[in-house]
Amino acid sequence: MYLVNWMPRISLAPYSELSDEHIGLQVNLPHKGEMVNGKVVDRDKNPDGSLKGESNPNPVLDSRSYKVEFRDETYGHYSTNTLIENLDSQMDEEGRSSTLLSSTVGNREDENAVPLRDGYITMKSGVKKRVVTTKGW
Repeated sequence: MYLVNWMPRISLAPYSELSDEHIGLQVNLPHKGEMVNGKVVDRDKNPDGSLKGESNPNPVLDSRSYKVEFRDETYGHYSTNTLIENLDSQMDEEGRSSTLLSSTVGNREDENAVPLRDGYITMKSGVKKRVVTTKGW
């Protein structure tokens, strides 16, 4: 009589998926006709569960595909090149990103706000300098 040591098979994601540098990125992408902020949440998979595409040091040959979640809880599927192109277009030379506002909605001021007419100081040289502040807004 032989004893068979049975152990359940644990399916672990491939190491490349666990350490994927793109998962978790926040990036503005074209979605439903407009640029929308989304988060890369997962690699796309083939019907058999294997990862779609392969990593390559040459960005042109990188064929990975990713699942991106948007605020409206919908998903989009984007290639590595699309992610990187959009991320790169949102960065300056020092790697910082910024967002442009198209309008301000619902602003108000309280009693601490500095009126525009009082927003200047006079330097010792007699030059008036504008004081930039958001105090009270």
